[in-house]
Amino acid sequence: AAPTPPPQTVAPRRWVRRTAGTVLLLALLVAATWWGVPALLKSQLPPRLGQLLGRPVQLADAQFNPLRMVLALQGLRIGAAAGAVGAAGGAAPLLEVDQVQVDLGLLQSLRHRAPVIESLTVDGVRVRLARTAPGHYDIDDLIQRLGAPADKPPGGEPARFALYNLEVRDAQA
Repeated sequence: AAPTPPPQTVAPRRWVRRTAGTVLLLALLVAATWWGVPALLKSQLPPRLGQLLGRPVQLADAQFNPLRMVLALQGLRIGAAAGAVGAAGGAAPLLEVDQVQVDLGLLQSLRHRAPVIESLTVDGVRVRLARTAPGHYDIDDLIQRLGAPADKPPGGEPARFALYNLEVRDAQA
C-alpha cells in the first residue's frame, strides 16, 4: 500500500488570507480618506459655508492625515458683504486665515460618543470690520443669520463636543 500523504492544514492559510485581506482593506481605507476628505472639503466647504453666511467663501487647499487624524486647511477666505468697498477700490475680505490645523481625538470621540478636538491652531488671522452707519457694522447680517434661534435637536439635548488647546497666532484686526 502507498503511504498516505500527511494531512494539509487549511486553517493557517485561511488565517493568513483573512489577515492579508484585512490589512489590504485598511490600507485602501486610509488611502481613500487621505485623498477623499480633502477633495470633499475643497468642493463642499466653500459653497455650504457661503450659503450659511451669505458671503463668498474660498479655500485654497485642504490636507488630511488619517494616521495622525490631523486636518489642515490653508487659505480660508470669507468675503465682504455685497456692496462693501475696500481701500483699494475692491471688496476687502471680511476674514482671512492662512492656516487652520485640527488635531482630532478619534479614540476619545468614540469613548465619549461626541467629537473631541485635541488641539486647534489658527495661523495668520486677519479680520476687517467696517462701520456702515452709526451703530451698524458690515457684520450685522451675520449676527442676524447666526443669532436666529435654531430648531431644537430631537430630545432637546444640546450638541456635545470638546475642544482643548486652542491657539491663535499672528492675528490682526
